[in-house]
Amino acid sequence: MLTALDGVRGAVHARALAYDATPGATPVSAEKAAVLARVPANARVLEVGAHTGYFSALLRARGCRVTALEVDPRAAAHARAHADRVVVGDVEDATVRAGLGGPFDAILFMHVLEHLVDPWAVLRAVCPLVADGGRVVVLLPNVGCWRVRKALFLQGRFEYEDEGILDRTHLRFFTLESARALLETSGYAVREVVGVDVCVPLERRLRALPLARALAPAWHRALVTRFPNLCTEIALYEAIVPAREA
Repeated sequence: MLTALDGVRGAVHARALAYDATPGATPVSAEKAAVLARVPANARVLEVGAHTGYFSALLRARGCRVTALEVDPRAAAHARAHADRVVVGDVEDATVRAGLGGPFDAILFMHVLEHLVDPWAVLRAVCPLVADGGRVVVLLPNVGCWRVRKALFLQGRFEYEDEGILDRTHLRFFTLESARALLETSGYAVREVVGVDVCVPLERRLRALPLARALAPAWHRALVTRFPNLCTEIALYEAIVPAREA
């Protein structure tokens, strides 16, 4: 795997096209559907980390004009079929950012910020690219979820994996609170935080027990409401640049 060097990455994953998906054939995940619902039709969109262009194709089907930024040239070659414009480069490179154009009605960071050396600097740098009335939409894994806590506190394990919350290519880890702070200290106002991948402790066991199955929905609601940081594995954040709020 190529590693980060002076803010430039030739490839994020050792396995080529690690997150490839086929537009029109691969089902839309819940988290991607949640992002899509927050992008207006016919919007000007900057998709940071577009990979092979699966989501770019979904956006263009809604009439959006998509600029796809992708660090991996192997993936970018595929994305050219699905985006209006493809820029190959690292979002942490100021020269690359200067060539992105804009303004954009929506800037998307879907599972990107956790891979960056300085996501705070990147978020501050793209603020001027957000159009009046525009928004930034972010997907981030939550290291505060109960599965990570269970392995760490009960088993003493914090081991990197090939994918998921402890993906070995993640350089930064966030909880729901620190992710909100990431956006707010970088110049944004967070309008919405939604758990798009939720896992509630013991819920699966309750559903497997005939006598307890009826309690599972109430258990789910209670824990998600009271302990969102414990139950959320992936969260969506929608933010705006405050001075530009209509």
